[in-house]
Amino acid sequence: MSKLTQLDLPQSSGLVVHILSAIAQQEKKFRPQQLLMSRYFASNDLPRLKDAEASLAFQFELEGVSPVKGQFTTGITVELDPKHIDQISDVTASRVIRNILLTCSCTETTKPCVHQVHCLNYLRRQLTQRSPSDAIQWMLGCITDGRQAGRKLVESLSYLKPDIEETLIEAEADEDPDRRLQRIQWRLQYSSYGVSIQAYLQTSRKRGGWNKGRLLKDNFDAVPEIALAHPADKMLVLVLQSAEDSYRGQTPRVIRECLRLLIDHPNCTMDDPVQTPLRIREVPVEVRVHQEGEVFKPAVYQSNIRIDAIHEDPTIFLGTIHNAESLLLRIDRERHVLWMSTIESRILRLVNDLSAAERREAVMDRDTAEKFADLIVYVAKPKRLEVQLPEALAGPEQPLEPKIELHLSPRGKEGLQVALRVACDAVVEPPVPGQDPERLRVATTAGRFQLLRALEEEASRADEYAQLAQLQLLPYDSPYTWLATSPDDALELLQRIQNLGQQAPPVCWPKSQPMQVIGEITPQRLQVKLTSGRDWFGLDGFAELNGLEIPLAELLSALRQGRRFVPLGDGQFAQISDTLRQRLGAIQDVSIGDAGEIRVSKAGTAVVEEALGNDISVDADIAWREALARLAGARKLKPKVPETLQASLRDYQVSGYGWLARLAHWGIGGVLADDMGLGKTVQALGILLDRSKNGAALIIAPTSVGSNWQRETEKFAPSLRPMLYREHDRQTLIDSAGPGDLIITSYQLLQRDIDRFTKRAWNTLILDEAQFIKNFNTKTAQAVRQLEADWHLALSGTPLENHLGELWSLMRTVSPGLLGSWDKFRKNFAEPIERHHSKDRLQALGRVVKPFILRRTKKEVLSELPERTEIVRLAEFSETERKKYDAARLAALTELTQGGSGDTDAQMRIRVLAWLTRLRQLACHPRLVDKRWDKSSAKLDLFMEIVDELREGEHRALVFSQFVQHLSLLRESLDRAGIQYQYLDGATPAAKRQEAVDAFQAGQGDLFLISLKAGGTGLNLTAADYVIHMDPWWNPAVEDQATDRAHRLGQQRAVTVYRLVAKDTIEQQILALHEDKRELIAGVLDGADRAGRLSTDELISLIRLSQIEGS
Repeated sequence: MSKLTQLDLPQSSGLVVHILSAIAQQEKKFRPQQLLMSRYFASNDLPRLKDAEASLAFQFELEGVSPVKGQFTTGITVELDPKHIDQISDVTASRVIRNILLTCSCTETTKPCVHQVHCLNYLRRQLTQRSPSDAIQWMLGCITDGRQAGRKLVESLSYLKPDIEETLIEAEADEDPDRRLQRIQWRLQYSSYGVSIQAYLQTSRKRGGWNKGRLLKDNFDAVPEIALAHPADKMLVLVLQSAEDSYRGQTPRVIRECLRLLIDHPNCTMDDPVQTPLRIREVPVEVRVHQEGEVFKPAVYQSNIRIDAIHEDPTIFLGTIHNAESLLLRIDRERHVLWMSTIESRILRLVNDLSAAERREAVMDRDTAEKFADLIVYVAKPKRLEVQLPEALAGPEQPLEPKIELHLSPRGKEGLQVALRVACDAVVEPPVPGQDPERLRVATTAGRFQLLRALEEEASRADEYAQLAQLQLLPYDSPYTWLATSPDDALELLQRIQNLGQQAPPVCWPKSQPMQVIGEITPQRLQVKLTSGRDWFGLDGFAELNGLEIPLAELLSALRQGRRFVPLGDGQFAQISDTLRQRLGAIQDVSIGDAGEIRVSKAGTAVVEEALGNDISVDADIAWREALARLAGARKLKPKVPETLQASLRDYQVSGYGWLARLAHWGIGGVLADDMGLGKTVQALGILLDRSKNGAALIIAPTSVGSNWQRETEKFAPSLRPMLYREHDRQTLIDSAGPGDLIITSYQLLQRDIDRFTKRAWNTLILDEAQFIKNFNTKTAQAVRQLEADWHLALSGTPLENHLGELWSLMRTVSPGLLGSWDKFRKNFAEPIERHHSKDRLQALGRVVKPFILRRTKKEVLSELPERTEIVRLAEFSETERKKYDAARLAALTELTQGGSGDTDAQMRIRVLAWLTRLRQLACHPRLVDKRWDKSSAKLDLFMEIVDELREGEHRALVFSQFVQHLSLLRESLDRAGIQYQYLDGATPAAKRQEAVDAFQAGQGDLFLISLKAGGTGLNLTAADYVIHMDPWWNPAVEDQATDRAHRLGQQRAVTVYRLVAKDTIEQQILALHEDKRELIAGVLDGADRAGRLSTDELISLIRLSQIEGS
């Protein structure tokens, strides 16, 4: 099915979306250093693509540019899952791509390597900057084709042979007179006073050859892509553009960078009238000693050519790169070669001294020559200065044992440089395993000799040590060199080496060992003191190790910073054991104190008790012991459902009542988060009956649900007295409420009359549809938090809809102190989970809230509930609708992606959301945006077609839309067709709402049109067996809530859900987001997977992706 030429448009679009999603998952594994290094590689050509039955295999040929050299072959294979291949056109499907396999010909031990990072990044850019159809065409252009390869071969030959090139260009020009090729020619201006590199944009002539070209100075942005034919061209443009943008211009460092890129470049010339071709070669400087009888003569060479006088030779340019390095260039005009060498400052002085000595015809006798040989070998470094000595001075050959050492040296304030090196005391700088030179010339007190190295054996042993010590876990620096950038990384490395015992390589420090782990802090070494405050407990204490006391606050501070070791002074550290880290981490997660103090709320009692265990010494006051006794009593409690509850509870409802009763006994609030339709109200009535003798209860619910509470109470708990706040003398009602009374009000009335409700304390406070207080700073949430109650209970099928701030707001109300302040919660949970996708933090949050949130799904507890089927019905635009939608989409992209608007991120986000709303409305019906539109719409036509089908099958349906105007258009069509329906939106009075619900349940009307926000919660509408969502909402939980109006207890028939989606619009992108939103809810409430929220750029990408072929 993956044959690209066989895919239709939906399949093509789906495939691209699935590939991009899989790439995004892979890129989460990349380290920042890899992303930085990946810019030093360029693809020589389009990747080759093998299009198999169930995979797409891309192969890239990479060339490393300075400072990374080499050519590499990197592969990216996208494996499709044959079991789910039929879902390829469904952008919401999650298992179409089984895996992405990455391969590379490099020898890097850490995978993914920087070459794989570069290629995956390149592939993502190629797919995202094109429409899905164009992306498929791009992939088709990558497919390996013998004829295409032959054409490329001829093109490469024409590139090297001007006469062939001109013939081909002339032939092509005859076929297409308007066709022109372009390229960049790099020209070198050279003298002993200065060197510069100029870029000229050349255009091919009709009859062959190239024009003189136009100098590109600071307008590199205008260079067409076709002109950057060579892999190094793009990097050269970047380097020169950066040089032009800086005040320094083309420094020796910039010159060296460019010349390295121009090595083997086919279009590099001298800046002379005929543009003489120029080859660039990088070679080392070499010192040779010639023996002539009994005397010896030193000389300096660069590529077999003697350098006599650097400062007097007009062919030589010398520039300072920085204090320690210089650039030495020499032009060979006869052979058209520029020789380049990088030499260190002390070597440059040596070169100057030798050149001067040679001019004075200096010679050395044997004693002097031997001293010279000793000095020259001492200062020479591999690849910077090569030395050739006659046998009389070099000494005899000896094998160097391939013994590997681990060299550790301080890096920065707290890190280490970690290097595997070959043991060799005879040289100042130990050689890198497996790296040139193969022959080391050394001078010792015992004489001079040459060490012959076994490079392959050195590399093999070094690789083995790297594997044993897990050095690949550290950031890579250079061959067999890594960086431990933090104290913990360094100390963990020392621990791993120590644990290797005799298998460990010898460890070498520059002086004395600067850091040392002297022991481990276990729970048994910890002593804790517990004190009590008004509604919190304070913790203090210390751990004892080798006579030292480490304060508990320091241990928790180390945990907050992600460190596993605590400093003890004088370079000594103690490791916090894994067990103690986990247990202190649990205390940290429920801590509500500021930095420097450790406090936990009474809701955190259970967590602290478990963390302290039986092996930590504890000194506690009486308040702590009483809190533990109350907790133990709640755990042992075996509550029985009140006999006055006139309902037959299912097993899970009995269990839910027991959970509520234990929480109430403990005195800690909670959230009953069962799925819609599982009977949260009847479970709450059970605990209200249990607590009724202690005082009055206040129930806050949406306006549409208040009357339902009154009816349910009268039916299942007739001993209680439910009273609607809006139907009585309000002040008298509040003042006189006592045991057995339930005062039922709405969130709106509570906010308006908050002064009345706060004049007294309530025994029980119940918040129904508690997502109404999910935004902490709203007036509604602020009003609820002002209420005083002995016990709080929140009821919500969706305690978490969009982001973790909603959960924090809810828990802040029902169980104050459990999650601490917002700043602490944000740093400890929200940012690590939402921004960095930390699974550890997600699981930790799940552990903290688990005792206080009870959630059961219908699938778990109601095996007898009828099946629910969900179907996406695509509406295809008419030609006129398509033009109108695409024009709006392009206008949005033009406005939102153009630079220089000056908007802040908040202002930009408002603009983006406004455009998204406009596009969503156009996807529903053009008249929602353009009042002059006098035609129907694709979605309205599809809706009426579905209605006819349902009526023929004697089905009834709930119809939801978030746009009231959209519902109005549906009503117009239904009225014209004479179809009966019920209607409810936010403006419908409470009494009218209940009348409409009762009428529909009694069989009046084939359809019930409902505003998603006004009627998506609290209604029981089991008379319907179909649900139609006219437009997808950002959060699937809101739609699921609405669907549960029909799919709930009491439903006897299978329920079918239709989601009407306009094809190739923003609505399809919204559907793709639904799975991520469901993962957020599951991650916190069930302890699995990850959470996230959309950035402004991601919202803009939704607009960019909502297009069709040719758009």
